[in-house]
Amino acid sequence: MTEVVKPDAAEPGPAEQGGEVPVRFGQRLPTVWKKDKLLLHQRLATRGLPEAVVTPALRENFGHLMNRAVHEYATGLLRGWGKDLHLIDLGYLDAAVLAETVERAALSPAEAAPYRTGLFLITAVELALRSL
Repeated sequence: MTEVVKPDAAEPGPAEQGGEVPVRFGQRLPTVWKKDKLLLHQRLATRGLPEAVVTPALRENFGHLMNRAVHEYATGLLRGWGKDLHLIDLGYLDAAVLAETVERAALSPAEAAPYRTGLFLITAVELALRSL
């Protein structure tokens, strides 16, 4: 069964160090909990899932699907929107750099790989802003 690991009590957190505590997803968790998704595995084990589910022999990797999705769908959306993006209007993105990145990712799923996370996030945030 997966062992439950608790953070080192001797290690002071940001609040105890006297500084401001910025809210950043996952950064406040102890490193030992983040390594190999230990916290997730513990939660699965606590719910009684079998060991094969808690710690599978082969880890799933959806990178190839993300590459294809960005190549086939995100690039089409971003091309269609052109420079008419809220993120460009608000100054978060450079239109020329985005256009160049979209064109590279549109070449093939393999070419999309280095840009998949960024283009996915840009597309998701832009879709959310457009839905407001």
